[in-house]
Amino acid sequence: MSQSGSSFSCTNTPSSTRYCQHCKVALASGVDSRSRYCSLWCQRQAQTDRAKAKRRAQYGDIPLVQCKLCGFEGKDLASHITQFHNTPLKEYYSWFQCDAKSIRTESYRGRQSELFAGERNPGFQHGGRLSIFSETNPVFDPDKKLSAIAKSSKSCKTNGNHSSTLTYWLKRGYDLDAAKEKLSDRQRTFSLKKCVEELGEEKGIERWQARQTQWLSNCTHGNFSKASQELFWKVVEMVPATDRTGLFFAQYDPKAKIRDASGTNHESVLKLDGATIRPDFLLESKKVVIEFDGDYWHSEFRVNPERSQKREETLISGGYRVLHIREQDYRADPDGVVNRCIDFIYGDKGLSESDSTMAS
Repeated sequence: MSQSGSSFSCTNTPSSTRYCQHCKVALASGVDSRSRYCSLWCQRQAQTDRAKAKRRAQYGDIPLVQCKLCGFEGKDLASHITQFHNTPLKEYYSWFQCDAKSIRTESYRGRQSELFAGERNPGFQHGGRLSIFSETNPVFDPDKKLSAIAKSSKSCKTNGNHSSTLTYWLKRGYDLDAAKEKLSDRQRTFSLKKCVEELGEEKGIERWQARQTQWLSNCTHGNFSKASQELFWKVVEMVPATDRTGLFFAQYDPKAKIRDASGTNHESVLKLDGATIRPDFLLESKKVVIEFDGDYWHSEFRVNPERSQKREETLISGGYRVLHIREQDYRADPDGVVNRCIDFIYGDKGLSESDSTMAS
């Protein structure tokens, strides 16, 4: 550049070669003059290196622990593993055969113990005073407690963040078969086999049946589809009143012998060979059980074939005849499925004309 009076002129000079500030590779011609890295990877790696250097300068000679998944360093990696990697600590420990000591420095663990030991802990022997789920909490509200539990449970299952869903295991890298196996193991946390192993055969079976009965008695609402009830009411309309002894399904009130649309589940609970079963449709007078296999709960990802097979074998050994109706079959041919149910109930004898008159 030269200056003459008030006028200026520029002389172009070849620009000097610029290099990536991370890998030192020469930047290609035409790259934005403000670019300092040859790629996004180099830029991120440089940011990581600067963060590590900053932490090292901050902590001095204090030894840090390193994340085995990405190399991140710090005094406490619990939040990093669970939030950044979305991985439960138990799974992290299992993957790398380590324990809690591997994610926290010794000095950090010691400091935490000093800060929160005994009476210095804000929650030391608070007796539930600080828990929103405890009745000893000054602002305890039972309605808010139930609402919070329901909301949390629904959120976890919807987002696949609950170990009782298949999505939970798929999100953690398991293939479909392995995920189904993990889910099956999760569902067997309380089983007849475990009860027998811990309490002996007699007391174990008694404990199992009591637990199942309690669980089923608590499920007094919902748990049935509108399509299934539509089918069962059509079937009942064709069954003579004299044959309706021991009739049970969700919307049928066996005491008043009328439809109950309140949402209460009137399905019968059977105790057979140490198992507790609630059939979708039961007609005791004919020893008939009709199971309605809905598209949602009996899809490939949700059904447990082994448990379903064992359930059916238990019903059959208990003297019941079992018919399965798929929701898709009913929606495709409602009248045909209703006739199929009636034929199954009455077998080769069929429903006589006089019986049909009594049913109508």
